[in-house]
Amino acid sequence: MSGARLDDRLRRALGRAGLAAGTWCDAYRPIGSGPALDAANRFLRLPAAFLAKGDAQGGLWHGSFDAAYTRPGDYLRRDDGAIWFIAAREPLAPILCIRADRLLDIARPAGATRPGVNSYGGVAPETSAPLLTQWPASIAAASATGTANPGLPAGVPPGSWTVLLPACGVTLRPGDVLRDDLGRLAVVSNAEASARGWRLLARQAG
Repeated sequence: MSGARLDDRLRRALGRAGLAAGTWCDAYRPIGSGPALDAANRFLRLPAAFLAKGDAQGGLWHGSFDAAYTRPGDYLRRDDGAIWFIAAREPLAPILCIRADRLLDIARPAGATRPGVNSYGGVAPETSAPLLTQWPASIAAASATGTANPGLPAGVPPGSWTVLLPACGVTLRPGDVLRDDLGRLAVVSNAEASARGWRLLARQAG
């Protein structure tokens, strides 16, 4: 039996598993840099089940659904509000999905407004150019130093984040500013593009 036929059988089996054990989801394919889950980006409704891979460190899950009409970078939003994006779909391999637990806005700060010494060189979101608006992403603490949570006593240094996003048609780079739906700010220190999407290391702004 050819590899293509085996892959087709696997895909059908995953579709049956999603129908038997899963929950109905809406599939979205972002167009442009606006809200990824805008109603105009919804293209499919399908049953899907998700199984955490190991301890789900980094938000990685196996998806069981018929992937005939989906592709890496698509978002799946379950009826209870849980969100994943498809990270990889390789032949004869499980569908890898990443749980997206936060909504992110990403902007690029403007350069200096005049030559020479400027009055302020820190993070200034109000002078930044928006890159992405309201994109679901996975955010996890990247180190034991500091914290990614607000409201803790003074003197605790800001924490580092590992942020996972699908490929978005925008080139992200160090210095870009992240703001999540909790109002937290972070600055990208490293941006790595891969076949599974973007992996960002960011330092939370104190």
